[in-house]
Amino acid sequence: MNHSENSLHGLGAEFSSPSALMHAAEKVRDSGFRKWDVYSPFPIHGMDAAMGFQRSR
Repeated sequence: MNHSENSLHGLGAEFSSPSALMHAAEKVRDSGFRKWDVYSPFPIHGMDAAMGFQRSR
C-alpha cells in the first residue's frame, strides 16, 4: 500500500490581493494538483479559469 495516496494533507495561506490569490491558484493548477480549493469572502472574477474549471453543460 502506498501511504502517500492514503494521506490527507492541508495547507492554508493568506494573500494580499485577489490577483495574488489568482496567481497562486494558477501555479497550483500548473503544478498538477487535482484536489484543492480556494476560499474567499467574495467572488473573484476569473478564479474558475485560474483553477482550471471547464464550463458546465
